[in-house]
Amino acid sequence: MLVSDICCRRRVVTAEIIISKRVLKSWWVVVAPTAMWLIWYSQYGVSDIRSDNFSVALRYINESFAGSLSEIFGLSIGWGFILKYYLYQQLSTSLISIK
Repeated sequence: MLVSDICCRRRVVTAEIIISKRVLKSWWVVVAPTAMWLIWYSQYGVSDIRSDNFSVALRYINESFAGSLSEIFGLSIGWGFILKYYLYQQLSTSLISIK
C-alpha cells in the first residue's frame, strides 16, 4: 500500500512540474491580448452593457476564459471549460481554508 501511495504521489508531482513548465513558457498567450485590450479600451472603449445584452456578454466572457485556459495547455476548448471549473473549485477551496 505504501509503495502505491509513493508511486501516485510521484506521478502527481511529475504532472505538476510538466504543467508548471508549460504554463511558464506560454504565459504571454493570456497576458499579451489582455494588455493590448486594456490599452485599447483606455483610449477608445465605451461600455454599452444593457440588460438585453448582459447575458451575451457573460457567455462571451465564459467562452473566452475557457478558450484562454485551453490554449495555455494546447487542448480543445472543451477541456478549457473543464479546467475552468477545476480552477474555480481550487480557488474556492483555497479561500475557504484561509478563513
